[in-house]
Amino acid sequence: MVQALEAFMEEQGVAPFHEKYAGALHDMMWNAGCAEYFINAVAAGGSLLALVENAPRDGSFNRFELVTLLEYPQGVITGYPVSAIAAASPG
Repeated sequence: MVQALEAFMEEQGVAPFHEKYAGALHDMMWNAGCAEYFINAVAAGGSLLALVENAPRDGSFNRFELVTLLEYPQGVITGYPVSAIAAASPG
């Protein structure tokens, strides 16, 4: 899969940061699957742990994970109800 991604990206004339194709593939797979992971954790009554201190505003946490979490205010992330995070998020 990594070789196929590398070939495709080279064909498109782009490369991931530091040409780390395996890392780019990992990130793409996480971004594609993280919503279901969160939904299942909330449905099971589980709490999520987020290690995102100083996460960039345009990073994957804000673009993918946070967007999904805010749809489930009954969820719990790092010990806080998502509803509290939603209330504190800048609009």
